[in-house]
Amino acid sequence: MFEQTDERLAGWIENVVGPVEVSLAPPADGQSGRGISLYLFELADKPPPRGIRRTPLQLILRYLITTWAESPQEAHRLLGELVFAALDDPDMDVDLSPLGAAMWRALGIAPRPALVLNVPVRQERPEPPTKLVRAPMVLHVSPTTQFAGSLVTPDGVPLAGAVVEYVSLHRTTRTDADGRFAFANIPAGSDPLELRVKVKGREFVIAVDQSSTDQQPLVIEFDPLEKE
Repeated sequence: MFEQTDERLAGWIENVVGPVEVSLAPPADGQSGRGISLYLFELADKPPPRGIRRTPLQLILRYLITTWAESPQEAHRLLGELVFAALDDPDMDVDLSPLGAAMWRALGIAPRPALVLNVPVRQERPEPPTKLVRAPMVLHVSPTTQFAGSLVTPDGVPLAGAVVEYVSLHRTTRTDADGRFAFANIPAGSDPLELRVKVKGREFVIAVDQSSTDQQPLVIEFDPLEKE
């Protein structure tokens, strides 16, 4: 993909200035003849577009373009033609910001006029294969019920704020101000069921015959003063 971008830009340069040597190497001093340095010096991130199901892979190629010739005037003329052609092309993203002395020192050459082209590249990713539905959807409906009860002392005083856990379903609730608790939408016929109760710093587990609670809520008596 990068080489295709190199070839496209090299072709654009020759269309603008005519036959000329195009080098992909970094710019250097002492080059003979006349030519254009098309140097890929940096990759930049490009956020993916929105609204696409499979996000493509994309980034920006930053090309440093400089010129050389037998005379400074000719090198400037080549660069000027490229700059104005790029500015006039809506598909070209031109960056004329100064590169800074550190960049030229890294290249080992004296600072010179240049332009930077930001060229986006994108690689599409195929959508993952979609599995065909070969049979109609079948829904299995299980009957549900509600299980309710209350937690009180032997004297019938409600115990509020106790934690009651329906062990097999990993569901918990707390008793209200009247000591009542309830579990809605539980599988019918899950008999026997197991409850874990935490109250007053103590914990105990009881097994409940669900069929015995069909007519009236379960009442659990707990004496918080009783020692274990």
